[in-house]
Amino acid sequence: ITMGKLVGGFLLSLAVGIFALAAEPQVPRRIDIQGEPERIETVEIILGNKTPLVAYAATELAYFLGEGSGLKPEMVAVPSGKGLSIVLGSSPLAENEGLFPELLPSEGFRILRKGDIVFILGMDDPQQTPEHNFWMQSYRRSTLTGVYDFLERFVGVRFYFPGPHGTVVPKRNGFFLPPVIDILERPD
Repeated sequence: ITMGKLVGGFLLSLAVGIFALAAEPQVPRRIDIQGEPERIETVEIILGNKTPLVAYAATELAYFLGEGSGLKPEMVAVPSGKGLSIVLGSSPLAENEGLFPELLPSEGFRILRKGDIVFILGMDDPQQTPEHNFWMQSYRRSTLTGVYDFLERFVGVRFYFPGPHGTVVPKRNGFFLPPVIDILERPD
């Protein structure tokens, strides 16, 4: 086999793969954010499926939300009704709203606000976390991606590089959230 045949075969395989991906129907993105942002005084975080990844996403959310707004979110089992509840991952609460991670695009996530509850969910690996798999991040972690997107959009956090020197957390005078949030995001 000559080098030309190897390169030609590779290019043909690449072209067929690209056309196959292009032919796959894509779920359209949805970004619906409306209304005058309201000040949120208390936040509680609810872990839907209690996997290591969702627990990691909850600690990231609590830390960066606290750093940016001064709030100290509590981890609770069910919404108390005393403030904003952020439900992470799949859960009976999410299912009651018709939110199922398996219906989302691969590596996609959903952020939806329903009154005083915000749902952030996507398909996740039941075992892995970034803490235990630092170099090889090849597993599903859509809820965590949704948490980072939420922090960027609504807290102003910027993740340029891993670690404290590559992350910018602006100090704000509180936490403000619009009343209508409906985001369905996916990779291209």
